[in-house]
Amino acid sequence: MVDFATQLTDKISRAATEVLSRHGGRSPRAAYQKALAVRLRAAGLRVATDVELPVHYGDVEVRHSLDLLVEEAVVVEVRCSAETLGQVDDAALLEFYVRLAGKADGLLLIFGEDGLRAHRCSAASPSPSL
Repeated sequence: MVDFATQLTDKISRAATEVLSRHGGRSPRAAYQKALAVRLRAAGLRVATDVELPVHYGDVEVRHSLDLLVEEAVVVEVRCSAETLGQVDDAALLEFYVRLAGKADGLLLIFGEDGLRAHRCSAASPSPSL
């Protein structure tokens, strides 16, 4: 039996594929992020956007922002292939956001002219598969 997080990340990946097919591979990151949120909400999922999380560096509080949080369970980070840091760096950033948010699962979606790449990070397997 497939667990809830796997079902949810599969739904998110399918929605991202639909977004890419409508927008093509040359749109800005913000366009993909907004379109994905609209598509996921249309599918009946709860989606929070630009979720701010506090991070403390000594006495100073700074904030990091998650692109999407779906069903209060999966952290979704959206990238364009032109702006990626590199697979290892992006995966490490996703893992950081998942831990910071106190969630068990994350999904990194990289939109580009060469298609959609999706990388899942799970607390059950803390190193994202690339």
